[in-house]
Amino acid sequence: MGGGIRQSLGGSCSNSQCSLKPSRRLPKRPNLSLKTFGTLPYQFILRIAGEVVGYNFAKSCYSINEHRGRFRPIRKEACMVAPAKNRLLNILLADDGSLNARAAVQLLADLPHSSETVVTALRVFTPVQATEMSFVEETLEKTKNLLKSRHLRVRSEMVLGYPAEKIIEFAEAHHPDLIVMGAKGRRAVPEILLGGVAMHVVEDGRWPVLVVREPVKGLKRILLVTDGSPCSELACSYMQGFPLPAGADVTIMHVVPPIRPSYFVEPTGMALSVLSAEEEERIRREDEQLGMGILQKAHDALEAGGLKPETLLRYGDAADQILKFVKEEQVDLIVAGSRGLGTFTSWLMGSVSRKLVHYSKCSVLIVRCARQEQS
Repeated sequence: MGGGIRQSLGGSCSNSQCSLKPSRRLPKRPNLSLKTFGTLPYQFILRIAGEVVGYNFAKSCYSINEHRGRFRPIRKEACMVAPAKNRLLNILLADDGSLNARAAVQLLADLPHSSETVVTALRVFTPVQATEMSFVEETLEKTKNLLKSRHLRVRSEMVLGYPAEKIIEFAEAHHPDLIVMGAKGRRAVPEILLGGVAMHVVEDGRWPVLVVREPVKGLKRILLVTDGSPCSELACSYMQGFPLPAGADVTIMHVVPPIRPSYFVEPTGMALSVLSAEEEERIRREDEQLGMGILQKAHDALEAGGLKPETLLRYGDAADQILKFVKEEQVDLIVAGSRGLGTFTSWLMGSVSRKLVHYSKCSVLIVRCARQEQS
């Protein structure tokens, strides 16, 4: 269908224990850019904000770092979530009260989790939002109640700072098996499909990130994309432990890249032929056989995990073909590795994964490779 080959391969903090400690020494000339706004004396901001809204910010589990003015955990024994023994037992939910965050909460609540799963609902707010503390607390309480109604163990944290930075710092300290967050926040421009916070967490983090887009109608159609790279294999392995709803349809897709039989020569603009018709056909057959082998390997792995996936081989630009299939088949979730077999191995994310997160209108799960594998 749609120029592709489709087949079935076998079977259908404890906040009360924490305090805010000011750093001993701050830089004499703080950089006032947004990224390093934390170099300002936050203890002063906290005190003033607390007096204005009547909220005790001293309950935060974070203190100011001596050199960069950033918040760091000061009592790990009190703030630390116990590390998960198995996959998806430790989930970090970044909640900002937006429509997409509400959708993320709903999607998370509908999944068939293990009884041992612990969800930490994290709400990050800036000093400017200090006057909205009643709204912040209300939305966080709604999140906790919904998740608890699905028999999930829920913890909540409220942290002052800039959202992307604090989410990443929190994850660094707590090592979640999954970060769940909305695609964009409350103040995002409607035409933008991916907000800045989600973009930074996906690009700069080291953990699997589920970016949720509303509306959420359950996970009925799942698309796993693979190119045979280590990151794709990791995404396939990760899916074996992901709590998919019963009856979810899983499709594995591999896209064979186009062959370039000629190249343009600058500055003349002339096409220089480098492949004969026979060589081009031979390469196409080899790429197709390689693609089928990649699909078979991923199929066998998911089948061993109890799933019954279908496979699909398509030709052309990978991102274009994936997004086209998502629109045609009304896919609910795309699962992909953070990078593939592209040339620019210095990038933290591959161009295909980046396009999927930015331009897909459904939710996307990006499984991050370890940094040492990327470098």
